[in-house]
Amino acid sequence: MKKVISIFFSLLFGFMINAQLFVAETTPDANSFAENNEGITIFFSDILDGSTVDQNSVQVFGRWSGPMNGEIFISGVGNAFFFDPEEDFFHGEQVTVTLSNTILSITGEPLAKGFQFRFWTKVNPNTTYSQPQIIEMREDGEGLIQCYGAYAGDIDNNGYSDLVVINENANDIRTLLNDPIDGFSDFSTTILNTSNKPSTNEGTDFNRDGEIDLAIGSTQSNAVSVLYGNGSQLGNEILIQSGQGVRGLAVLDFNGDGWMDIATANRVASNIALIANDGAGGFEEAEFLDVLSCSGETGIVASDMNNDGLMDLVVACYNSDNVLVLINEGNGIFYEVDLSSVGSSPWMLVAGDVDGDGNVDIATANSGSGTASILFNDGTGELGTAVNYAAGGFPLAIDLGDLNGDDQLDLVVSNYASADFNIYSNNLGVFSEWFTLEVEQAGSCAIIHDHNNDGKADLTLIDEISDLLFIYTGDNPEGIEELSVYFNFFPNPTIGKINISGLSPEEEIRVWDPQGKFLRTISENGWHDISKLKPGSYLIESTVTGKSRKLIVQ
Repeated sequence: MKKVISIFFSLLFGFMINAQLFVAETTPDANSFAENNEGITIFFSDILDGSTVDQNSVQVFGRWSGPMNGEIFISGVGNAFFFDPEEDFFHGEQVTVTLSNTILSITGEPLAKGFQFRFWTKVNPNTTYSQPQIIEMREDGEGLIQCYGAYAGDIDNNGYSDLVVINENANDIRTLLNDPIDGFSDFSTTILNTSNKPSTNEGTDFNRDGEIDLAIGSTQSNAVSVLYGNGSQLGNEILIQSGQGVRGLAVLDFNGDGWMDIATANRVASNIALIANDGAGGFEEAEFLDVLSCSGETGIVASDMNNDGLMDLVVACYNSDNVLVLINEGNGIFYEVDLSSVGSSPWMLVAGDVDGDGNVDIATANSGSGTASILFNDGTGELGTAVNYAAGGFPLAIDLGDLNGDDQLDLVVSNYASADFNIYSNNLGVFSEWFTLEVEQAGSCAIIHDHNNDGKADLTLIDEISDLLFIYTGDNPEGIEELSVYFNFFPNPTIGKINISGLSPEEEIRVWDPQGKFLRTISENGWHDISKLKPGSYLIESTVTGKSRKLIVQ
């Protein structure tokens, strides 16, 4: 972190006081790849009122690791702050940074519209996948539950990616907690009392209590269920009224108040619902957008399409075979800037910078034409002509993530009718089919996550007819160098012992006490006795990279 912190004290020139407060620069850059232990720096146009920069006005959320606590340091100049995360982010996840409009300059000018940006965390190189672990999601003697949708957040805060599987026919969620030694547990079931064929979902911290919450839309009603996390499970379901036929759901702060809101794509109603967080653990009544050029709104994603620090909305229009871009003016006001044709019946879409130009692009799964479309963004929200790639039969879902560790977003297309998943590798926005993974009866959806914390991207694939999970683990072959900066340790804080993972064969880690005295070397992965260490803060440093991390002994 020393290198990042030093940025504060080197920024002595090129600084002018402005009447309006805005974000001038971020580190990491928006849409870039960063190490999973990297801190976050935000530079502003004016000197800050430091009393307004705190855990209430700054929210950091890893899509799978969840809400991130950390220390905030105001720069010596006063026009920037550094966020030092308490824990590492998970490998290969997207991290969202949210700043609220309560942040003020020293002259009292607010960050009027708030600010949001996202970046990705790096993964280790990977070229193959092991044979899958197959998990049955039905109870003994149970019929079809129709697993369609999953979320891989760390529900119980043990530092590992869990799985919450949403089941349309059973109207429930089934949670498999992930243990570092025993792997995924037997599932526990939570009935969704207000849902009707739930599916689309996304996690965030709606009530800012530091726990993951989950929003789930119902495909056969106008219901959105929000389940609040308590650090061990999801529950306390509340019902929100949206539009009929909720097929897509996104979370974003669309009004700049620092609280995460919800947007849904409603196919039957053919509209978009904007549901504002009331800041008190609930939500306001939905407001609706009816855009005549988009019919059968089915997929929706929130992303900053014009690089202004506000999350916009991109919508897949199932009936009209196009994609709609809605730019956020702030305060929950959106306007149309682009409508682009794609393949037939686009079902789901996803956002990410696939060509490395810093602008977020769009990928769609086109269920009617058996294709996936890539639409490149010019940085204003205008999308170019779709580039189409062949997929399998009836593609329903699509995902982006770095699967091979080259800091480029690869593509996973889920094909319902052909019961398989197409994996495409990315080379600066040009995709090549890498391999295909088959399941039993239906390729429904995929999750890209590092389930075993080895730094590689793993794949969890869902078959909604067989009600099975297929968990493919990244299996890096000998001879491909791993990124040794990604050694891990668990638990932290700890008492008496620590588990080290991710060390390369030539790598050791050194332990230093709070006074900078060298204590010992650890050279093997696995559990280690540290019961002789007194309570305090220790530094663990890699002998290969020089990277260091903080260990808390209680």
